[in-house]
Amino acid sequence: DNPQVWRQMGFQQGPPGARRMIFGVAIAMDGRLLAVSKVSVRPNMQEADHLRHPKVYVFERTAEGWKAGGTGERDASNKPWWFGASLALDGDRLAVGYPTLLKPFRAEQNFASLEAPMVCVYRRQDGNWKLEQELQSRGISPFLGFGHRVALRGDLMAVQSIHPLEEGVEVVVLRREDGT
Repeated sequence: DNPQVWRQMGFQQGPPGARRMIFGVAIAMDGRLLAVSKVSVRPNMQEADHLRHPKVYVFERTAEGWKAGGTGERDASNKPWWFGASLALDGDRLAVGYPTLLKPFRAEQNFASLEAPMVCVYRRQDGNWKLEQELQSRGISPFLGFGHRVALRGDLMAVQSIHPLEEGVEVVVLRREDGT
């Protein structure tokens, strides 16, 4: 006689036309906010299977249920293949992992972004999510998998950075110094 502790209170579906195994690759929740990424991260994908415009959706819990609260995305011309590979949410801050190369993918062809690996930090102000900082890997980590995983709490952020051939991995801890 074990009483059920967790009960379903709602669900979010991918946007119309979203392919399976892409919506919800990374999820993060903090209080009444839910962030969900739509990004291709499965191994051995063909180029045609890659999502050209990965996005992060933010939903807000209201008395009526979960409502759309904004989206984040990168310029598609920079080939942001893995924008949204990881997410962390702490209050009105959202950290979005954006490694530029992940493994294991087809060894004969890697799909690398044209931008440096980074974590994009968004902050909600006046109900809108705005890019606060592009925390690039330069000077922090030499690996193209910077942003593979991310955690955020208060003024601390931890970022996993992996070598694309799994020849190295590290977790970098960063501290925000502006006090906000």
